Amino acid sequence: MRIALFVGTFPLLSETFIVRQITGLLDGGHDVHIYAECGAATGATIHADVYRYNLLDRTTYTAQPIWICLPCGEGSASRARSRA
Repeated sequence: MRIALFVGTFPLLSETFIVRQITGLLDGGHDVHIYAECGAATGATIHADVYRYNLLDRTTYTAQPIWICLPCGEGSASRARSRA
């Protein structure tokens, strides 16, 4: 299954649960892509799994807030399931 994850900042060491969710999905054979408004601050500590799973290669950084990028209704769970 192809899965898109929308976050504000990626990667953040303080949000290890997001990295765990992503790596769990990848381990399960899913194709995961991350869309983030911005990256971690220069010099920030980054979770080792970000490098181990090459998550930065799976990340697209947007120049504007994600909620502005999505057409009306695109973010709804029911619509996302119908496309899978």
